[in-house]
Amino acid sequence: MVADDKTLVTRVENHVVARCPATITGLIEARGIGFLRPKLVQETRLHLVIDLNQHETSRLPEQKYHDLFKVKLSLIYPTQMDGFASAVYVLAQSGLAQDQNSSDVIS
Repeated sequence: MVADDKTLVTRVENHVVARCPATITGLIEARGIGFLRPKLVQETRLHLVIDLNQHETSRLPEQKYHDLFKVKLSLIYPTQMDGFASAVYVLAQSGLAQDQNSSDVIS
């Protein structure tokens, strides 16, 4: 995990990178629990966009992409299933959001 609520996102070469603002580094607010201090990384390359303004209705949706700073990233929408957050965690850990290569950069 990099950041909670606010995340600085920039393009570095052919990748999109996320960093945590200094003002909230090391803290995550867990509603109903309080502030947590999880193990965080300073920055990471982005591979996936989750559009929280949309909802996935298909059981097995077609692959979607989002253009961010002219870099093509995988895109998913949340589902109504209770385990969506857990499924995203497994997706991130399993490497299914595969590394982007230079051919994914939009000229």
